[in-house]
Amino acid sequence: MTELSEVQFRVRDLVERGRFEQARKMLPEAFSLGPDDFDNHCLAGRVALELEDYEAAYSSVARALELHPSSIDAGLLMFSVHRHSGQFPDAERIILELLRDNPDDSQMFACYAELMLRTLHLEKAGALAAEALRLDPTQSLARMVNLLVRIIEGDREGAVAELEELVRDDPNALQAAWGIVAVLQSEHRYGEALDVMRGILHSAPDDGSIVEALVELRTASHWSTIPLWP
Repeated sequence: MTELSEVQFRVRDLVERGRFEQARKMLPEAFSLGPDDFDNHCLAGRVALELEDYEAAYSSVARALELHPSSIDAGLLMFSVHRHSGQFPDAERIILELLRDNPDDSQMFACYAELMLRTLHLEKAGALAAEALRLDPTQSLARMVNLLVRIIEGDREGAVAELEELVRDDPNALQAAWGIVAVLQSEHRYGEALDVMRGILHSAPDDGSIVEALVELRTASHWSTIPLWP
């Protein structure tokens, strides 16, 4: 293993353990060993994305794509930059381009489904999730989208129980579930948001932050607050 590879391995390890500030502090060492290394730019983009520095993330991933325009990993990373920063049309354009070249990739269908769920295009989200699950029945993001669509459309009892199991076993599903709670809150769809929150709570009943968020959501949805809604 080269010196650069060793540094990149350590950065990836920090990222996987959620220690993003430490990873960012180590990146200059990686760039000193490979100023225009493709993996360095991808790592820098991922770290910046996790730290919600979307401008830096875009810059790093754009450079990675200049070096390797056909890279699927860099393309998906750019999709994530646009999705997390709220640039949904750009995110959709990128995922469509990726799907055009990779029509049998279940992960890409699942990512597209989650994007459509985030914009509350429920019918399209459900269809895309179904296609992802047809290609790979174990695809966890697609399963999560499928469950959330069912909850929002009213199939709540069984779907909430399944969601509880999924978010307990998959941190990415938990993150996506929190994301749709925020979207539903912004649309004042408090009933559906509460159902999703119950699934999250049951997956970690001792997590005080989840209980606190559920209480705040119940307070926001109370009839007495309706005059305060925009």
